Amino acid sequence: MARSDDYRCFLLDPQIERDTFVTGYRVFPGQKKLVHHVILFVIGPQNLREAEAKDQSEPGAGWTCYGGPGVGSMSANVLGDSLGFWVPGTTGTDFPAGIGKLLKAGSRIIMQVHYNTRQATPEDADATQVALYLSSEKLTPLEGMTLFAPVEVRCPGPYPDDPNDPCHRDYALARTELAFVANGIHALCRTQVEDFLKRDVGDGSAQEMHCDRPLRQDVLALGITGHMHLRGKSLRIEVNPGTPRARTLLSIPRWDFNWQGQYWFQDDHRAGSPAPAPALYDVG
Repeated sequence: MARSDDYRCFLLDPQIERDTFVTGYRVFPGQKKLVHHVILFVIGPQNLREAEAKDQSEPGAGWTCYGGPGVGSMSANVLGDSLGFWVPGTTGTDFPAGIGKLLKAGSRIIMQVHYNTRQATPEDADATQVALYLSSEKLTPLEGMTLFAPVEVRCPGPYPDDPNDPCHRDYALARTELAFVANGIHALCRTQVEDFLKRDVGDGSAQEMHCDRPLRQDVLALGITGHMHLRGKSLRIEVNPGTPRARTLLSIPRWDFNWQGQYWFQDDHRAGSPAPAPALYDVG
C-alpha cells in the first residue's frame, strides 16, 4: 500500500568540540512543496554509534523514522526534548536573552524531515539546511516539554460498522505509520477511544479534543507553541484549569496553519505557582 508521507532522519555534525549553547536557529527547506515539517533533535556522544548504525542500515541518506528518531531515549514513539522545528509560516527562532540549548562536546543533530510525497516527482531533490547560532558563554539551559492532545477526528454522521469504510478507525490506522501515536496519546491523556467513536459530532465541522496532563513540579515557562493541521479551528493551552490558579498560556481562537511559531512570554512566570496576572498570548 502506497504511503503519502515519508519521515526521514538525517545525522548532522555541528562539530561541537566543547560544551556550547545554541541561542537560536534557522531552517531552510529545499523543497517546500514536499517538506511538511522539520524537527531538530540533539543526541550526545554516547548515542552516536546507535545513530550511525541506523544511518547505515538503509540505502541513501538517512533512515526512516516515523514518530521520533528511535535513538537512545528518543524511541520511535517518543519525541523527547527537541532543539527546534520548522513548519510553514516560520523560519526559526532566537531564544530569550541568557537562555540556550546545551550541546555537549561531541553532540550531533538529528534532523527529521516529514515529506508529503503526493506531489513528488523523480526529478525532485531536497537539500534542507539548518543554521545554528552558538555561544561559548555559560547560559541557563533550556528544556522543552511536549504536550499532546488526542488526534481522533471523526467523519460527519454516525460511526460506520464496516471496517472497510474510509471513515472507520481501522481503515485509517491501516493507512498510516503513526497508529502507535494515535493509541499512545490516548494513554498519555487517559482518554478512551470508545468515547471518541460514540460521541455525536454533528456535521463534523467542529470537534473539541482535549488532554489533561499533570505537572509533577513547578516549572518556569518561558514560551510555548501550538501545532495543528488544516482541520484545526482553535487552540487553547491552560495550566490549573478550573481552579483559582488557572491561567492561559496560549490562545488562538481562529487558527491559521501559518501560526505555528514559538511564542516567548514577555514576563517570566512559574507555571505551577500563583501569579499576579496570566501570561496570555491571544493570536488572531
